[in-house]
Amino acid sequence: MLLVPRFQLRSVRLLAAACFAGALAAGAAALARQDITVVAGASSTQVYVGEPLRFTVSVNGSQSPAEPIWPTLDGVEVRSQGGQVTSQSMTTIINGRMQETRFEGYVFHYVLTFPRQGVYTIPPLTVAVDGRDYRTNPVSVRVREPQERGEVRARIEVDNSTPWVGEAIELRFILYLRTAIQRPSARLGSLEGRFEILDAPDDPFRSGQRTTIDFLGSATPLERGQGTLDGVQYDTFTLRKWLVPLAPGEQRLGPGSLSGEVVVRRARSVFENDQVERITVPTNEIRLDVRPLPESGRPAHYSGLVGQYRITVSASPTDVNVGDPITLTVRITSTGGVLRDPRLDLAKQPGLAGRFRISESRREPRRERDAIVIEETIRPLSEDVREVPPIEAPYFDTRTGEYAIARSNPIALNVRPTRIVTAGDAEGTTASSAIEDAAGGIAHNYGAAAALADQRFDLAAALHSPAWLMALGAPPAAHVLTLLTLTWRRRSAEKQPSRRRKRALHEAMRLLGASNEALGGADRAGLAVRHYLADRFGRSAASLTAADCVEIVAPIDAALGEQLAALLERCDAGRCGGVRGGAADELVERAASLLAAIEEAAAAVETKA
Repeated sequence: MLLVPRFQLRSVRLLAAACFAGALAAGAAALARQDITVVAGASSTQVYVGEPLRFTVSVNGSQSPAEPIWPTLDGVEVRSQGGQVTSQSMTTIINGRMQETRFEGYVFHYVLTFPRQGVYTIPPLTVAVDGRDYRTNPVSVRVREPQERGEVRARIEVDNSTPWVGEAIELRFILYLRTAIQRPSARLGSLEGRFEILDAPDDPFRSGQRTTIDFLGSATPLERGQGTLDGVQYDTFTLRKWLVPLAPGEQRLGPGSLSGEVVVRRARSVFENDQVERITVPTNEIRLDVRPLPESGRPAHYSGLVGQYRITVSASPTDVNVGDPITLTVRITSTGGVLRDPRLDLAKQPGLAGRFRISESRREPRRERDAIVIEETIRPLSEDVREVPPIEAPYFDTRTGEYAIARSNPIALNVRPTRIVTAGDAEGTTASSAIEDAAGGIAHNYGAAAALADQRFDLAAALHSPAWLMALGAPPAAHVLTLLTLTWRRRSAEKQPSRRRKRALHEAMRLLGASNEALGGADRAGLAVRHYLADRFGRSAASLTAADCVEIVAPIDAALGEQLAALLERCDAGRCGGVRGGAADELVERAASLLAAIEEAAAAVETKA
């Protein structure tokens, strides 16, 4: 029998307990690691060249995994769309047995674009969770070339195939339709680094609601009309953008593609749905010969403008002292084409240098409908300045192939010398120092003691005087009133976003239920969604695109984000003529139920936070 001293026995017991606790912790950690699963998935197993494919990596069992590591794929473009914590459950009943599947973890979202046809396999991706690496399953995608169809075709056009570097050209993407298309989307491939993309100017004579779809990164209006292609008459929908080539040489546009759904068989009863087919048709390809700007004749203060331009200048005030500020407003307009922001530095203007001091705090140019406006503060340096000289905006004239200079008219100024007050001015001169006593009058000097009055302040008398009481009490009262007004305004401003959020769903439902002959069901549903999301999440409804709406909802609930994307696509298709009658009413009902679900999900997230 082995005898162990008491104090050693206690140490042995503590050591055994610690080992047992460590074993339990290790077992729990191992069990937790076993519960973590990482799965990759795509929204479809078939996709067309250039068509975006939604791809997700779901990590079940952890809310803070590391970003998946992507290998280099052969020409495949991978764009991250962020991710969010997701919690959801699904119950299925098979042969009378109920089974519940739960997901508590994190989902990463991506968009993949494939360059050519073939079968692509996304290899297993590595995801680190709590210091341990997990690998996803491989995902295979079949990529097909777009195919021409007689009832749906697409073409791209430009107004100039030989532009200069920096010259804006108009790009037109034309949809030729002989059948209704639902959920349309137009693509042209990547222009990044090769072109600057500008929105086409709005038509001031166009009013009312216009159909828009996402094209080249923004919501682009569709202009409806009629057209002929290869001798066949079509309804046309035209998208317009301005492209500015950034480098000389041959530049290719396209081929792009038009995707959507067309009905191949109408429902025969109310218990059936229309049978639709997802299609993608290609566009043509355009080759541009971009000419470089000549080096000879380029002005030293060249503004970077290409085209034809005019410049006008106004100044205020024009009657000043030396050193007084003058606000100079420069307006640059284009006599043809689109207007780009000029690199116009007033400090380098030859007429201003040495005659005016220009403010160092430069303001950003602002864009008006047909002009770029630049405002600067200048100060004349001497009384010899008689005018604001002509302001020059050098540009490259695409009609002549030479550099030219747009000049404003001079502005007359009246600059007075600065008045400096000396000690002699303050004390007077010897000619006026002699003061004579006159008999009465406003300048009379009284010498008698009777002319003196007691001017000492008497507090007791002042407190009994209404005028003094008002003079003493008015400033504190005005201060208190101002403080109360500012507090009320601040609290009202603080409560305004809260009131807007609370009424977001109510206002959206009111818009859905409004009777407006000018707006169809698709228009009302789309407007209601955008106004709800703008009010609920503090955004501007006018600037929200379909992609923006999905980006707002997807972090709250990925499934609701996908449903919203499908709804907005159907709304856009409806405005293209693909939804009528009962289907339009169904869109309104679907929008109402979806907004209610988004409101409930957003409230749940805020409560949990």
